[in-house]
Amino acid sequence: MSDEFFPDTHAPPRMLITGATGYLGSAFLERARAEYEVVTLGRHEPARQDPEEGAEATLPLSDSPSFFPCDLAADPIPAKALDGVSIVVHLAGKAHALEERPGSEEESYRKITLDGTQKLLAAAKAQGVKRLIFASTVKVYPENPPEILDETAPTGPKTPYGRTKLEAEEMVLHGGYVPEPVVLRFSMIYGGRETGNMEKMEEAIRRHRFPPIPEFGNLRSRVHIDEAVEALILACRHEKAAGQVFNVTDGAPFSTRELYLSLLAKLDRPPPRWTIPLGALKLLARLGDGIGKLRGKRFVFDSDALQKLTGNAAFSSEKIQRELGFRAQRTAISGRSEGGGPESVGR
Repeated sequence: MSDEFFPDTHAPPRMLITGATGYLGSAFLERARAEYEVVTLGRHEPARQDPEEGAEATLPLSDSPSFFPCDLAADPIPAKALDGVSIVVHLAGKAHALEERPGSEEESYRKITLDGTQKLLAAAKAQGVKRLIFASTVKVYPENPPEILDETAPTGPKTPYGRTKLEAEEMVLHGGYVPEPVVLRFSMIYGGRETGNMEKMEEAIRRHRFPPIPEFGNLRSRVHIDEAVEALILACRHEKAAGQVFNVTDGAPFSTRELYLSLLAKLDRPPPRWTIPLGALKLLARLGDGIGKLRGKRFVFDSDALQKLTGNAAFSSEKIQRELGFRAQRTAISGRSEGGGPESVGR
């Protein structure tokens, strides 16, 4: 049996991508266009590369039959969007907000992540779509796990983002909408932007606005945007992906202190000779909690921010390596061996 989901044919398979203007979606779209006949669905049309000018340009809707305008939270799926489509890559959704607290914006997440996904699944079933890849998140697992978690670990999301992603996973996998559902649970994605957590940390260090943190002994997982795109491509084409859930990481979890030192080295700065004690950080976090309550908005440093610095968020990518041949060539920490190697589940 072939390892490829799609056999070689004269015509490339037709693929529908949602969320193609987002962070992951725009990167995946560029790669997908080289291998598939791509149509997109969303509120805004993705930018196209102008071959003459070498710059991105958005074509008028009337000149772009491969784009179907649709707000998944409010609009019906255009009937023609799925004509001839054999695979759907569902990347649209409400992004995880840094300011989000448990219980906040629940209805907004449900409309976009749950209602939008259900409409897309129903339309895919009606048109006989064979495979649908759903971009989920490691936020479906419990917060601050004491060990490295694989796909067999119990779920336990604490935020509206994680809860609605998990419910959408259930619809995708067990709703009977498509014969070959696939779920990818992405760890934190970094690279190619200025607004991500790791990029913000690097900028704060550059501006001497990041505290000299000690070693907390925690472990956290990341994956580079290019590797996230590669995982999506493998999920699209590999037979063994059908009906499966995969964590997506670079296979090399690191501590926050390790990342801090790596970013200092990248900026050609020596490690500081002192660190802020954990007790002092906890005191500052409680102060930030109080300020946040007074102003009705999270302060820049509070208990949630401290948990992200000190807590665990490490996940095994052994399954996607073993089943689909995924190999990350980049890691978040410079000097780590490429590919990361299989993690040990439990530590």
